[in-house]
Amino acid sequence: AGTRAVVVSDGTNSASSPTGFTVGPAVSGLNPTSDPVGASATIGATGFTASHALTLTVGGLAAQVTSGGTTNSSGTATVSFTIPNVASGTQSVVVSDGTNSASSPTGFTVKAALSGLSPTTGPVGTSASISATGYAASHALTLTVGGIAAQVTSGGTTDASGTATVS
Repeated sequence: AGTRAVVVSDGTNSASSPTGFTVGPAVSGLNPTSDPVGASATIGATGFTASHALTLTVGGLAAQVTSGGTTNSSGTATVSFTIPNVASGTQSVVVSDGTNSASSPTGFTVKAALSGLSPTTGPVGTSASISATGYAASHALTLTVGGIAAQVTSGGTTDASGTATVS
């Protein structure tokens, strides 16, 4: 990152531009580009401040950096991170060194996922709960068991991050 001198030479003559060229940060190579909340992803970062810590957001929420969170001496890094609890759909991915930031040209598409079904067995009428993530924010949820509608007694609407614990 920063302003660089621009010089043109033919081997005998050379001239410098009166203005420099500013090199800005960039990110690329987001992989994967779609998965549920809690999944791991990586992205390449270039043009950031050398030997500096990086932060990352997905959909405006801080993502946990699991490796590659500091640029090397040339300001590059391959950053691995965990998708935070954001609502479904395509979310922006932004990397920052505190001074410079860059957005991925490709957004990350959050998929819906379920986890933590408890209990997993029981007779008809058994109450159970399950965690839902990556759904549309502030939307009503329906629940079926074996294709048959089940009564939702609590958690039937997702929060602002598209999450609910449904019972």
